[in-house]
Amino acid sequence: MIFRIYEERRCIIVSREEFGYKWGLRKIKSVREGLERRNVEERVIKDLDSIKDFWKAQDFYSSSEGCEPCLILEKALTYFVDARRTKYADCEIRVKELFDKLREYLIEDKDIKQIKEIIERKEEMDRRYYEPMTAEDFFDNIDYAIKEMELLDKYTSSNHEKEISIHHFVKDTMIKFGTSDSYAAQVLYKKIDATLDKRYEASKNMPSIILELEMYRCVIKQSMGTKNEVLGKFNYEYQNK
Repeated sequence: MIFRIYEERRCIIVSREEFGYKWGLRKIKSVREGLERRNVEERVIKDLDSIKDFWKAQDFYSSSEGCEPCLILEKALTYFVDARRTKYADCEIRVKELFDKLREYLIEDKDIKQIKEIIERKEEMDRRYYEPMTAEDFFDNIDYAIKEMELLDKYTSSNHEKEISIHHFVKDTMIKFGTSDSYAAQVLYKKIDATLDKRYEASKNMPSIILELEMYRCVIKQSMGTKNEVLGKFNYEYQNK
């Protein structure tokens, strides 16, 4: 599988890229069929099969729209598709060079599970976008955001040290204040989560975060009202359906 791990429009994205992965398999298959028609040596076919096995067994990452692993694979396969070539004396060397280049884009096994969890978390939160945010959801979001930034820093040239420290600060502060299931608290969980999500503006958002934390402190101390009770204070009729 290929994963896209990069920053687009200043927002962190971690997603699966099945198209590039399947394209690679189709490309290798097409090249193999071409070699068979030309009746090249069996060892060359076996070397190509080893490329297919390597491609299928590994998880790669791409840090751009161009999908670096796909480009590397495509370039390497031109060696096999050159119809003018009659000898493949350096075939094993070419395959080794390809593997060495692809290894630069390998994702460590221990990170694959985290990446998949982050993707699933994003999809789940998208489905629940309009739902209230509980304390559990909020703190889970912070943990996943920190994991995501750490992975991005590991596999790209980014540096989210400041943003990560802000997330830890907010989490520690709110845990110290305590948690609440009141509607007012849930509104603030949603608001603070949205402010934290603007990671690329971390320094600019600090005044907003501080103000929202102060609001949260007041809510934890004073507000225990449910959604209906809060809306009732504004003479807003609300019925659960």
